[in-house]
Amino acid sequence: MTDQEINIAIAEACGWKRCEPCAKNGYFRWRTPENTGCRVDLPSYTADLNAMHEAEKVLTAEQFQDYDSELTDQYVLHQSNNPIHATARQRAEAFLRTSGKWKE
Repeated sequence: MTDQEINIAIAEACGWKRCEPCAKNGYFRWRTPENTGCRVDLPSYTADLNAMHEAEKVLTAEQFQDYDSELTDQYVLHQSNNPIHATARQRAEAFLRTSGKWKE
């Protein structure tokens, strides 16, 4: 998946929606999960650890356990390191794998 595809998939999992009124006027914007307005850009989950931290908050306790296992399996097995040092991109991939939205 490209970074853009990943960012869109995670944003949608976090409650972001395409802004229909904007689309009718020829604009491409996203409505915030809090429904406080529309924005042009989504958070960059693949490049921003703070954005991934916010995304992790939407996981249930069971999903977070699966996410942690996925991150550990992918990161530790390939990097021989601690998953706490995983990049935003690695966390984003683990997030989507956990939620079943990862596409090869």
